[in-house]
Amino acid sequence: MSTTDVGLVNAALARIGAAPIAALDDPGHEATTAGLLFGPTYEAVLAAYPWRHATRHAAMAPPSGPGEGGFAHAFALPADCLRVLALTPVGSDLALRYRLAGGSAHCDLAEPELRYVARVAVETTPAHVADALVARLAAEFAIPITESTSRAESLARRADDLLARARLIDGQQDTPGGIAHFPLIEVRGR
Repeated sequence: MSTTDVGLVNAALARIGAAPIAALDDPGHEATTAGLLFGPTYEAVLAAYPWRHATRHAAMAPPSGPGEGGFAHAFALPADCLRVLALTPVGSDLALRYRLAGGSAHCDLAEPELRYVARVAVETTPAHVADALVARLAAEFAIPITESTSRAESLARRADDLLARARLIDGQQDTPGGIAHFPLIEVRGR
C-alpha cells in the first residue's frame, strides 16, 4: 500500500468496490468525495490517539499575554497542533494544570513545554496506522459512493477494530511504565 494521500484513498476505494483515482482534485464523484473527506478523516484519526509518529514536544514561545480563567499566562499553540496532550515544566513529565481557550493554552508556568499530537505528513504514517486509516476512509466513503448504510456500518465496525489494534501496536513501542515510588513496595524492600 502506498502511504500517500492518493494511495490511501485508492486502498479505501478498493475496499468499497469503487474505481481508483489519479488525484484528489480529479473530476468525478469518487475523487470529489475523497477530496472532501480525506483531510478531516486523516486529522481525526491522528487526533484520536497520541500516535508515536505524530507526538511532538516543544518549548512554548514567550507568553502572548495574560491567561484566562485564573491562569497567569497565555501561549499560542503551534500551527501544526491537532491535540494538546500536556503542558509540563521543561525536562519533566509532571503535567501542569492548564486550560485551552480561544486557540491558546493557559497555565501559570512562564516557560512550559508542550506535548502534543502534530499534523504530520501522510508519508510518515506507519503501516499499522495506515491500515486503520484506510478502513476509516472506506467507512466514510461508503454512503456517499455506494449509498449503502449497512455497508457503511459494517465498515465502521471494522475500522474501529483496526484502530484499536493500531493503538495496541503503537502503545507497545515503548518501555512499559513502572511504579516509581509506591510506599507498599518501598516498605517490602526493607
